[in-house]
Amino acid sequence: MPSLLKGDGKAFERRFNVTVGEEAEMLREVVQQTLELGIRVPRPTEWGGFFIVDEERRAVVGMGGYKGGPNARGEVEIAYGTLPAFEGQGYGTEAAAELTRRALHDPTVQTVVAHTFAEKNASARLLEKNRFQLVGEVDDPEDGRVWRWTYGRNPSLDFPAERVV
Repeated sequence: MPSLLKGDGKAFERRFNVTVGEEAEMLREVVQQTLELGIRVPRPTEWGGFFIVDEERRAVVGMGGYKGGPNARGEVEIAYGTLPAFEGQGYGTEAAAELTRRALHDPTVQTVVAHTFAEKNASARLLEKNRFQLVGEVDDPEDGRVWRWTYGRNPSLDFPAERVV
C-alpha cells in the first residue's frame, strides 16, 4: 500500500487492478490509521484490515477489519466503513457479516464485538441485520459514549462474502 500512502491513487489502482475514484485521499487516511493501530496493537495479519471491493466494478467501496486479535475472554472487535459514494448499498452489512464469519473460524473466538455511536444509525441497523445484540452503552476513549454490540458463537453461521476481499 505504499503507493496509496504516498498519495498516488493511480499507482495503487494499477497495482491492485481496482479503482479508488475520488476517494483516494479518504482511503489513504484510513489506511494510515489502520497501520498506526497495528503498531500500537501488534497482531497477526489475519486480525488486520481489509479493503472492501465490489468485484463487478473492481472498485474499492470501503474498508473493514479487526481492532486486534482475540482477548483473554475470547472477544474480537470488528470495525468497518463504506465510502460515501457507496453507502446504503449493502456493502457495510456484507463486510460486518464476513468479518464475523472469519472471526468465528478461530476456535478461541467466542464473541464478536462492535461499537456504534449511541444512536440509531446505519451502522446500528446493519449490526441488527447481522443478528448482533445491543448489550448497552460504554465509554470509548476516542469516541465517548458508544453502544456495545455482541454476536456469540453460532456453528450454523453462513454469511455471504462475495464483496469482501
